[in-house]
Amino acid sequence: MTTAKRPITLILIDHYLPGYRSGGPARTTANTVEWLGDDICFYILTKDRDYGESVPYPDLQTGMWHQVGKAQVRYLSPQELMLPNLFRILRDTPHDIIYTNSTFSTRTVVVLIFARLGLVRKPIILAPRGSLSAGALGLKSAKKRLYLALARLFGLYERIHWHSTSDDEIRDIRSIFGTQNKLSITHIPNLPTPISDRITRTRIKQSGSARIVMLSRISRMKNLEFVAEALNGVQGVVILDFWGPIEDQAYWESCLHKFGKLPANITIRHQGSVSPDRVTEVLSQYDLFFMPSLSENFGHAILEALCAGCPVLISDQTPWKDINERGAGWSLPLAEPNRFRSVIQSIVDADEATLQAFIDNAYTYGSGYYVSSSKVAVEDTRRLLVETATISNGSSKDGDL
Repeated sequence: MTTAKRPITLILIDHYLPGYRSGGPARTTANTVEWLGDDICFYILTKDRDYGESVPYPDLQTGMWHQVGKAQVRYLSPQELMLPNLFRILRDTPHDIIYTNSTFSTRTVVVLIFARLGLVRKPIILAPRGSLSAGALGLKSAKKRLYLALARLFGLYERIHWHSTSDDEIRDIRSIFGTQNKLSITHIPNLPTPISDRITRTRIKQSGSARIVMLSRISRMKNLEFVAEALNGVQGVVILDFWGPIEDQAYWESCLHKFGKLPANITIRHQGSVSPDRVTEVLSQYDLFFMPSLSENFGHAILEALCAGCPVLISDQTPWKDINERGAGWSLPLAEPNRFRSVIQSIVDADEATLQAFIDNAYTYGSGYYVSSSKVAVEDTRRLLVETATISNGSSKDGDL
């Protein structure tokens, strides 16, 4: 393995390509590599299997680096994830900075402990990926809050640099770690997936029926139980398709029990996972994208729905708070399920001409965001990584990890 002259970013992430079941973090990382891989050298350490899978990717050799797109990726077996082996791999991998994802990832915690013990001296950038939101902390809350209390006590997060992807996330970081000296946060939205040409919608909307889609991992954070409450009482024929892997089987079965109590005019189906290259095609054939998440620090699927010309109905716990005024969808408070129900009923009642206005607005908003924001986000991310690497090279000594 040769060291490039470009600044080197070592990314730690639980799951990466060719996997796609983990959702946003893997997609954001792949987008970052695609946008910046010509200027920055990326090494990625990740698990040797996709999210929720018990077996490794087929035909994959561990213990070596693989060229994946514009990055070098090393897929770690369970044995390589053990502390002594992980430390050796970190030590032997050239890098100027370490970029780690999710506050509670085991890899993040381990690297912060290494840094606190003086075994890691390179700068660390941490992207929480929504893990510090009220919605996320509300799941397994006792365990997470105990860990955060201990982490603050031992100063695990004192010398890291935070990468926030939304204003809400800045607030979350400051509310938990704001008492620390010199809290360093850079706000840069996630880099979006490059969009393809607009797909022609083949479905003709008939008044009195609607096809609704929810594309995400099936987990408590996505608030699937709310779907039953929002749909109950809607008149007309409604088909709602879930696309995404089942993360929490017990939770899914609980949701199925609630879905089973809905009237016969409402059909709910689980369609399995969808590969990233088919997402836009799938979304473009629905009348409404529904995601009442407890929290989203970005929401790649929301942007993809907009770019596919699919109006969105989402909670106000996402960064996409201005879609109401743009006529591209609805961002509503979860405390008011009747408002969600009213929107769904309006979509059911709409004919093709009425829906087409929302479709056009959704596409205009999504593609406009992509054009206006992606360039700024790319340059800001490049600056963050390059400047942090420059500081690293100017202050570190030979042999630093």
